[in-house]
Amino acid sequence: MYGKLGQGNPFIYEHRKDPLVMVPMPELLLSGVSRLSGLSIGSGMILYAFLFTAGLFLLSYLLTEELSQSRLAGITAGLYVVLGSHLLSTRFLFAGKIFDGSYSYPLWFLKPISPQFNFLLFFAALVLVWRSLNRLLLCWTVAAGIAIGILFYIGVFYWSFLYAGLGVLCLWVLLAEKDGRRARILCLEVLISLVVSLPYWAWTWKAMRDPGLTYLLQRLDVVNSHAPLLPWIHLFVLVWLAIVTITTSPQTSAGQTLAMSYMVALSVGGILVLNQHVLTGKLFQPSHWQSYTNKTFGIVAVTAATALFLRH
Repeated sequence: MYGKLGQGNPFIYEHRKDPLVMVPMPELLLSGVSRLSGLSIGSGMILYAFLFTAGLFLLSYLLTEELSQSRLAGITAGLYVVLGSHLLSTRFLFAGKIFDGSYSYPLWFLKPISPQFNFLLFFAALVLVWRSLNRLLLCWTVAAGIAIGILFYIGVFYWSFLYAGLGVLCLWVLLAEKDGRRARILCLEVLISLVVSLPYWAWTWKAMRDPGLTYLLQRLDVVNSHAPLLPWIHLFVLVWLAIVTITTSPQTSAGQTLAMSYMVALSVGGILVLNQHVLTGKLFQPSHWQSYTNKTFGIVAVTAATALFLRH
């Protein structure tokens, strides 16, 4: 349970009254739906592990297919996101044994619902942002803003990635492409998301003033550092996107140009948020930004860009 500082360890009772930092949405969904359906927690976890992973495949397929206009690219990216990353593990099959006390092996990465649930919301926000820019309809803009705002309640990695990427994209469409309409759409989405996130900021402010903040920073492995991070995989993504943009630009349609701008901007934004500690001096679980957002979106971007490249 990630909502309370002390719930990560059931033996730390002295922290059970610490302020709420994050709503444990996956756990609340699991317990609520399981109670209504009559399923045990173990059975519910196994069921959700399948349903959420299937939903994640569909969303990653949808995003890649709309960016590349290629069903094959969508299927490839969807399978890669689900099967070729840390999200799917056969260890979720042992979930029932954990709750009946018969599981005796290392837990390793046994999170059968939280990563998939969070990624459903993350990819839903990515799809809605793309549709708001591509279709220029108010309904998609409002939906994208709400979706981004919800990301505040599942982890700092997701909304910060999108904020950085949308900031880069807004500057690009405004200064380079002189597209004030899409710049206003992006600004409106950020404004709506900030309204949705107001309770999050209230909880965060309360947590920052709480004596348990030092304990929280220790548990989150926050270290002091200003050294920049630039893993080779991020360089590969940017270089490949640059190659595709340059080689296809003479024959690229307006929609494909927008898709490339979208992918490049979010990839650059991912690198910026990964290196936020260069300014703040607080290095906070960089592996999560890389595996949860940068690498996962990189799969979509490289696959979609490759499909556009092969088409030309």
